[in-house]
Amino acid sequence: MNKILIMIVFCAMNTIFSPISLKANEIPQDENKFIFKSPRPLIESEDFAQNKRNSGGLEILLSGSGIGVGGQFERIVSNNYKINYGLFVSGKRNTDEIEYWDYEARNFVIPNKVNRLFTVPINIGIQRSINLKDLSKSFRPFIGASAINMIIWQLPYEADFFNEIRDGKFHYRFGGAAYIGADFGAFNTALISFKMKYCFVPWGNNGIESIKNFPIKNMGGFFLSLTVGSFF
Repeated sequence: MNKILIMIVFCAMNTIFSPISLKANEIPQDENKFIFKSPRPLIESEDFAQNKRNSGGLEILLSGSGIGVGGQFERIVSNNYKINYGLFVSGKRNTDEIEYWDYEARNFVIPNKVNRLFTVPINIGIQRSINLKDLSKSFRPFIGASAINMIIWQLPYEADFFNEIRDGKFHYRFGGAAYIGADFGAFNTALISFKMKYCFVPWGNNGIESIKNFPIKNMGGFFLSLTVGSFF
């Protein structure tokens, strides 16, 4: 009987004092810690409503006609779509044009050249991001399309460029473009963008000549484009 009584008392004491012992041994985990809060998010959100929605930059283009330069402006309208606007200036030719020294004219000339042609495509388009989960956030591919209103400056070719300006004419043509490319760098900060772009801007009729007997019928063509800018 005494053994049973002792066991009952021991169990009761163990039940009463065990929680107290556990609480006494518990050490608060956060008493000796300092929490620092960053003044801005360490990881930028990709929600367009929480970030800068405009970007602009300098665009450099390379084509079979040489180098072009222009500007680009983009407006983010959703997490996957942008509206973009831009223009650039470039020469236009469809064959190699090599200058030779003319001893009679005492100047460099291009044989059989008929016109100097300069183009200024003004475009507005829409761009869609391609979401690939396996790719880094610093590499964001996209596709896009745009409508083009092109200004074409035609200068009848003469040895003296300044005399050509007097007889220059402006033409206007409409067309479109499709492109694929990617943005590089941290999201919503600096803008570095590379594109491969094909523009189709038909001249109509029999085309226009830069070199005699080689009419140009498409004032667009294939371009490689690099844009460097920033968000704001």
